[in-house]
Amino acid sequence: LTLMQRLKNKIGAKTPVIGKEETNNNENHGCIANQIWNDIFGATTDVVTVQQFCQDFLHGQQKMIYVSESHAQELLATLAKMESNHVAEDRLMALIPTASQEQRLLGLQLTRSQFEIYLFDTLNSAYDPLALNGTAVLDDSNDATAPAATAHTTSHGHYPLSAYWINTSHNTYLTGDQLKSNSSVSMYLSALRRGCKCLELDCWDGERHATTGQPIPVIYHGHTLTSKILFVDVIRCIKSYLLSNPDTYPIILSLENHCSLEYQETMASNLKEILGDALYYPENHIQQDHHQRALPSPEDLIGKVVLKGKRPPEKDEDDDTSKSTSSRTTKSMMTPISMDIDSNMESTVEDEQDPYDMPAPSSSTNRNPTSPATAATTSAKKPATPKILPELARLTLFHGTKYKSFGKSMVEPTSHMHSVGETRFAKIVAKKPENSNLWRKYNAYHMTRVYPKGSRVDSSNFNPCLGWAAGAQLVALNFQTVDPALVINDGRFRENRRCGYVLKPQGILPEVPSLALP
Repeated sequence: LTLMQRLKNKIGAKTPVIGKEETNNNENHGCIANQIWNDIFGATTDVVTVQQFCQDFLHGQQKMIYVSESHAQELLATLAKMESNHVAEDRLMALIPTASQEQRLLGLQLTRSQFEIYLFDTLNSAYDPLALNGTAVLDDSNDATAPAATAHTTSHGHYPLSAYWINTSHNTYLTGDQLKSNSSVSMYLSALRRGCKCLELDCWDGERHATTGQPIPVIYHGHTLTSKILFVDVIRCIKSYLLSNPDTYPIILSLENHCSLEYQETMASNLKEILGDALYYPENHIQQDHHQRALPSPEDLIGKVVLKGKRPPEKDEDDDTSKSTSSRTTKSMMTPISMDIDSNMESTVEDEQDPYDMPAPSSSTNRNPTSPATAATTSAKKPATPKILPELARLTLFHGTKYKSFGKSMVEPTSHMHSVGETRFAKIVAKKPENSNLWRKYNAYHMTRVYPKGSRVDSSNFNPCLGWAAGAQLVALNFQTVDPALVINDGRFRENRRCGYVLKPQGILPEVPSLALP
């Protein structure tokens, strides 16, 4: 039992009386707080210093050894302000005769009444013990009063992105089901305000401008009756959020790109012109020596938008109802993908061309009909037209690749990542006992996105815990559906001040000395 539960059992709950529940609760709170205070600080003590509060209670009783003395002082200053808002000054001074007003407001002393406020307030939340009325706690790694072994844990933003679970949305634009609901720009702002840091944009060719003929990319759930919104409006929405939240941890845009090259050109232009300096250019990760380069950290990318590139997708492994065309279906029937995940397994599907090393689109197209033999000869001599515009690819940090085997995935550049449907992900994990650890090892340096299967047309969600346990950073859920899975997700990311990034525990990062965590 926790200390609170033991004290409740010791004191005993009073029988509730109609109309007096609030009074009884307040009396119980006072009894519990006084008992804890007496046990830790002594029955004759009415005021303690910030040093006593930090060492005897936060470190000694709560085991919050990562909280420094300066953090404790900031906490006590917040408690003093909260108390002064609810208690008259003359009564307040009578309660704390040995503490001056200046000392209280500076957070140098703590009273019994403030201690009671703290115990039953969200400031003492198990999910977010460092939050101070929603303000971020800065890194105090140089604070001499912080325990040396854990000083760096006061700020968790300095590890590579692969070391975090990241709050992720699936088909962010949808307001309801996956087949006929409306798409809305406001859903992006709603997700961002909820702490989401990875948004999905399904991009398709739209109309052309009536006057200029400029291509206008749109976002919607392709081949369904869902409504369409403009790509440019979504980017403007994200820019608006950044203007109001310039210190936010990076926002990842997962581009599921179905657009033709000329529409992609408009997308690249929109991204650069609207986001400006907020758009992250991953030059360091597209050089020849980028294979072993660690991903940047959230602190490196504060206020930035990072792109995850999505090629015009082949048929999803467990999606039989959406996001497919007849040509893709034909291709998947001609070259089926084996589900064997042995390390020596060779896929029958060739790798798509790396967009970081693509030839430029051909300026002219041969319109003359050719025989199959001639076409084969031509394709052997000339590189194929890229599916992704090189200009857009150069803005992309995370480059989506198809999973074939762990042996091949481990040696890919750290900026290459996998997107796997929930069904296939579960099958891979269950195939062999060692696969869970292999996923964790892969995810120590690389990124993985797990998304709902296509048959969830009602926008229901799957349990995200399996993905998190295997180290997957981006477990995408339908934020428009409030179900147990989304509640679990909300609870998971309530930690760390709802910033959308939660450092994975050491057990999820096995045998990675350079990512040694507390």
